[in-house]
Amino acid sequence: MTLIHPKSYSAYGSKVGEGTVILQGSLINTDTIIGNNCIINTNASIDHDCVVNDHTHICPGVTIAGNVTIGKN
Repeated sequence: MTLIHPKSYSAYGSKVGEGTVILQGSLINTDTIIGNNCIINTNASIDHDCVVNDHTHICPGVTIAGNVTIGKN
């Protein structure tokens, strides 16, 4: 099951994997892929064309620029 807080935003074209939790205030921009079993914590911002691989935690308030790949775990 994937949990997405109603006060978060995922842009058209973004994909979120199974078991991922997206918390309040987080922003996922266009064509970003979030892997399985990730945590996108409160007020995190992930810009366009990023890849966040499986089992990764993006901490509260983190900003990730466009076209960035973050490895597994």
